Amino acid sequence: MVGSSGRPEDTTYSNPVVAVIDNQRLIIAGNADGGIYAIRSRTGEKVWGFALSQRGMNTTIAVEGHRVYATHSEENHDNTSMGRVVCIDGRGTGDVTKTHELWRADGVDAGYASPLLHGGRLYVMSNSGVLHCYDAVSGKEYWAFVAGRIGKGSPVWGDGKIFLTTSNGDFVILKDAGDECQLLDKKTFDLGRQGSVELFGSPAVADGRVVFFTTTEMVCLGANDAKPQSVKVPALPVEAAADPTPATVLVTPGEVLLKPGETVQFQATLYDKLGRLSKPSDAQWSFGGKGGTVDNAGHFQAGAKGSIGEVTAQVGEFKGTARVRVTSNLPIAEDFEAYQDGDVVGWWIGVAKTKYAVDTQDGSKVLKKLSDDRGPIFNRSHAFITPPLPPGYTIEADVKAPEDKRRRRGDVGLINDRYVLELFGGAKRLRVMSWIPGPRF
Repeated sequence: MVGSSGRPEDTTYSNPVVAVIDNQRLIIAGNADGGIYAIRSRTGEKVWGFALSQRGMNTTIAVEGHRVYATHSEENHDNTSMGRVVCIDGRGTGDVTKTHELWRADGVDAGYASPLLHGGRLYVMSNSGVLHCYDAVSGKEYWAFVAGRIGKGSPVWGDGKIFLTTSNGDFVILKDAGDECQLLDKKTFDLGRQGSVELFGSPAVADGRVVFFTTTEMVCLGANDAKPQSVKVPALPVEAAADPTPATVLVTPGEVLLKPGETVQFQATLYDKLGRLSKPSDAQWSFGGKGGTVDNAGHFQAGAKGSIGEVTAQVGEFKGTARVRVTSNLPIAEDFEAYQDGDVVGWWIGVAKTKYAVDTQDGSKVLKKLSDDRGPIFNRSHAFITPPLPPGYTIEADVKAPEDKRRRRGDVGLINDRYVLELFGGAKRLRVMSWIPGPRF
């Protein structure tokens, strides 16, 4: 969720694409918040972001040179029209939404099929089964061809042809004839009274054959005597030599989960301001926590108890960090008496100061879920204590759900082996269930 503007509205199915733009090796992809983001592939640093959709992105972007192409079918970020094709100048930094848009086509609902870029033209399949052809540089639309009623599979280029699938059962072969599109062949798959056949995926082209799936079978088209064919994948642009002056320190591994007494070797790698590998240099190591030690060579040893902290490598004025979580050995017992009021149990996942705090009640220390102005309203949160464990262990706790001023009682429960035991305070009911997204019992 790099650069996300808030809690994402959706999941996202946009695959990342690697490109070299302006001597920077970037990973560019659509995000769950509806934005397009570019990050340096070696360091993960965000380079630029472009706000496009009000919902999550599902299509994969296309890149040629410095031009980045993206599509979607939801409400646009800056107006209420549905869907857009956009070309972005990928040479910017920061928020490039208002500064680096090269051209756009509004009202094209292309939210499932990813665009095809070939020969200076951009082919976009809409949700409604229309294939649009644009000039990749100017955005001029050359033609639009109605291939079917529903388009979800991405168009594929091969042997001078465009291969398409439609969800209403059509397999289509087209030819781009300049200012028009020619239909070369079309096959509609149908089971008659036995039901409909749908094509959701994209065709695959290799060795003189075209392979695609329907909801009932796999189909291969091509000559029986087709021979293997070699294909040269275009190389990425060559990056310029790295600047010897480092600008970023990256510590690997970036996050580790350890048991008491375990060790791990950290490495510090230097990169220049464009994310290219810089000259090696010795780092000064330190650990910001109570649960372990790190020596001058980056060798970390976990302490005897559960803890959480950051390992830091410093080279000159630049720092890189890695997170370390140490989980206590079983059996784990915690009465919170060693903590001060307001503290949190740092190595428990999900226990943050905005959600929980140690408190004294009836003469004993407890971990209290916050319900005042410090905590999120209507927040039901989960705390995870142990590392991944095999089944067969027991977890138990003393819990209390006090009444609020309006005599409403909260809910509380335990999680173990993917089962949840819930006590509903207001309804005075108890429930055991599995698989929270859709309780099975």
